[in-house]
This record gives sequence, C-alpha cells and structure tokens, in this order.
Amino acid sequence: MNEKLLQFIWQFRYFRLNNLYTTEGFPVKIIKQGFLNTNQGPDFLEGIIDVNNTRWVGNIELHVNSSDWFKHGHQNDVRYQNIILHVVWMDDKPVVDHHGNTIPTLVLNGLVARTLLDKYQQLIQSADLLPCKNWLPSISELVWASWKERLAVERINQKASYLLEKINTTNGNWEWVLWQMVARVFGGKVNGPVFELVIQSIPWGVMQRCSHQPIQLEALLMGQAGLLDGDFKGTYPQSLQKEYSFLQKKYALKQLKQQVAFLRMRPAGFPTIRFSQLVALILQHPHLAEKIKSTSDHLHLMKLFHVNVQPYWCNHYQFDDEETFIEKHSGKELQQSIVINAIVPFLYAYGISRNHSHYIDRAIKLLYHLPAEQNKLLRKWQELPVTNNCALHSQALIQLQQFFCEKKACLTCAIGNGILK
Repeated sequence: MNEKLLQFIWQFRYFRLNNLYTTEGFPVKIIKQGFLNTNQGPDFLEGIIDVNNTRWVGNIELHVNSSDWFKHGHQNDVRYQNIILHVVWMDDKPVVDHHGNTIPTLVLNGLVARTLLDKYQQLIQSADLLPCKNWLPSISELVWASWKERLAVERINQKASYLLEKINTTNGNWEWVLWQMVARVFGGKVNGPVFELVIQSIPWGVMQRCSHQPIQLEALLMGQAGLLDGDFKGTYPQSLQKEYSFLQKKYALKQLKQQVAFLRMRPAGFPTIRFSQLVALILQHPHLAEKIKSTSDHLHLMKLFHVNVQPYWCNHYQFDDEETFIEKHSGKELQQSIVINAIVPFLYAYGISRNHSHYIDRAIKLLYHLPAEQNKLLRKWQELPVTNNCALHSQALIQLQQFFCEKKACLTCAIGNGILK
C-alpha cells in the first residue's frame, strides 16, 4: 500500500461504505469524501461525515500508517487543525488534535476488494511496455474516445505553453517563433533542438534580409550549425564558407557550440539535406505565419511544406561526396509532422493569446483530419484493441505512453481507473 493508492481508493469510494466504525468504536458515515487537494495541506478538503450521529464538516488526512502523522510533522502545522477524520491503512499510533482530543480514525484495511489490490500490483510490477494490455478489451470505446481527446489536448497544451514562453522572450514575434518550431521538426528527434537553436541564434532582422537569397540563407543556417567548418574541395561549399564568414562578421553572429548528428541516420534525413529543405521553405513562404492563419484546409496546409533541395544537393548528401542524381523533396511524413508538431501548437497558442476559439478549434480539427502517425511506439498499440484512425488518436497514444504508461501513473489514467474499478 502507498499513499497515492490510498488517496485513489478514498477519492472514488472504492471501499465498503456500510457499517463503518472508528478505531474507538463509534459508527461513522461518509457523506462526502471531500475534494482532492493538489497543493500543500490536508489531502482532502471540505469533507462531510457523521460520527456517532454528529455531523462534522472539514478536512480529511490520509496515511498508510497512523504514525505517519508525526513523521510528517502535522502535529506542529496549523493547516492540520481542522481535521475531522484520519483515514489510514494501518493504525499503529493514536493521533490527537491541537486541543488534546483524539482525532477520529478510520482503518481501510479489510474494507477494500482484494481484486482491486491485486490488479494494482500487477499493473505496477509489470515490466511490459503496456502493462494493462490484457485488460484493454474490457474498456469501452466511449471511455477511450473521451480519454484520447483529453490526452491530445493535454499534449497540444504542453507544446503551446512552450511556444507562448518563446513568444514572451521575442517581444511577440510570432513569425520568428513559428520558424523555430518548424526548424525543430526538420531536425527530427535527434537534431531538432539544434535546428531550433540555429533559427533562434540568427536575429530576426538578419533572417528577413536574407529570406530571398538562397546562398546567403543556406550559408547562415549551415554556418551557425557548424556544417561549414572544414577543408572543402568543391566550389559550392567554398562559396557558402565565404558567404558565412562575411555574414558572421557583418552581424556579429556567434556559432553554436552544439553539433548536429549524422550517426545512425538515413541519408535522406541528414542535417545537410534537412537544412537545404528548410531554406527552400523559407524562400517559398517568407511570411509563413500569415499563410497558416488564413489556410484552413488540411490538404492545402500539407502542400505548403512540399519543397525541394537546392540543385547541389540533388547529387550530394554531404559536402564533396558526390552521389547519383536524386530529387530530394520533403515527403508526406515530414509534411504531416510539421503540421502536427508546429502548425497545430502555433494555431492553438495563437488562439489562446488572442482569446479566439476559432484558431483553437481549427488546431484540434486538423488532428482529426490528418492520418495517424506511424512509429515504433505506435506499432505496439496496433496489436491491441485500440483505434488509431487519425493524428489526434496517435498524439493521444504518444501522450499516454510517455506520461502514464512509462511512469506507471495508472491511478491518474482513465484506462487504469476503468480497470481498477
């Protein structure tokens, strides 16, 4: 037993409610278990109980052992002066209030179904990536539908909050922040943070002045990422080196210390190729934020991010290493990832900042219209009776996996609640 499980049992009244008695033998009736307190102080607030036919209104504290009251120092804390009931799993020491009166104590051990405790132990002790998979057929689609939407919105909120923090540090420059988010997606899981920092490291005014010059723009981005540090033989990388050296001195740019990675990466995803595609996108849509706000159709949005590399990169994956000619355009998977991980949070954050529900609704609708993502994590869910029909579902499952399954937070998960109930 632990306090989180004890709180869960108390919050949802998963114990026998009839014929209850305090440790002193007085009959007790739970009228209202109170509200779970997520801040400091008693565990449950505004509880209502009857003890020996006397109505009590106040706070309720829970402990695994009654002696934990003293271990936690509650006897000296004024926030615990209005405790009307002490709920414990084991009673090993009587507790008195500030006036010397014994606080009514209710022991839950023996009042909770054995099946609930056994299921919880199986969930917590399971080494499986999806510990509850054997019970999932018992969860209704209605429960899943509401939980997925809540998880997806929770995930969008996290990304939007991060975006809004960046807005505050850029004096409300939505365009610059949007490009940082888009760059992060181009960098992927491995190089995303560095790509974001590259755009962040270039003053917005400099970006604007170079937004119509392909050589300058590519030199800026690759130079800041340290990709132009080398003894190149080809005229193209040499021209980029010269351009970056000039721009770096002119604008007093500080090259990033962080380096991009090539190891264990498919050539099509090399940072050189991704930076060239990002350059093409900036050249194609220098005022991207305005286009995003005025484009509602998801298919049209996807097409905005279809770009080709600069001609040099059709024969190269890295500088000076010539390959067979291949047109390296951004694929549908990358386009979709940009919409999901950059455009949706952007619209959501913009709607919040402007108090405009239209953009918030558009962000959520986009996830319903886009196909579900496919990756190693989501393939695990495909084997289970869980629908994954759109990007909202896949985003929800990613959130569920990262913040509930991996952390064994079954007690705060709607699916875990359904299984334990």
